[in-house]
Amino acid sequence: MKKILLFLAVLVLSIKGYSQKAEDYFLSGTAKWQLQNDYEGAIADFTKAIELKPRYYNAYFSRGNIKNYLHDQKGAVADFTKSIEIKRNFEEAYYNRGVIELELKEYKIAIADFTKAIQVNSNYTEAYTNRGLAKFNLHHYREAISDFTKAITINPKFVVAYFYRGLAKYYLEQDEDYCVDLYKAEELGYADAKDAISKFCNNKK
Repeated sequence: MKKILLFLAVLVLSIKGYSQKAEDYFLSGTAKWQLQNDYEGAIADFTKAIELKPRYYNAYFSRGNIKNYLHDQKGAVADFTKSIEIKRNFEEAYYNRGVIELELKEYKIAIADFTKAIQVNSNYTEAYTNRGLAKFNLHHYREAISDFTKAITINPKFVVAYFYRGLAKYYLEQDEDYCVDLYKAEELGYADAKDAISKFCNNKK
């Protein structure tokens, strides 16, 4: 990893001396983003890469990630959408767009994007969990539980899935085992689990 970062750092300095290709701007933008925290400079480089190579889906995706980091969610969604138009099975772009939609409380749209990501990668733990969160917020608790359970099956230590599966079970009045999930979330270090246990479990264990 250190060798890669060193290469990127050297690249930023070396490629200034000759006519740059789209890939050069992409690598330069990646270095500015990951090594220098020069987000505006990185956006400028990714934009230049796109100008030279209009179907450069990774450049759209990387620019979208930075825009999202800078709280330009609209711009990020536009870039993720463009990357998906170019690469239809781009699971990370579907997922990242879904995360923004989840944050914006556009739950049904988020579910569609997380589902697309899962169709490409059936072991996408985070996509199952976030799709479950979107369903949870729509009060579709049984469907949410199914997604959280799938996430836990893939990764038995995925703490967020235990916590929200426990809450979903509570709201469905499945009181025989919802505390088991909340205690498991606490065991795995989820900060909010202790308060939920105090509120819902009545010292059951």
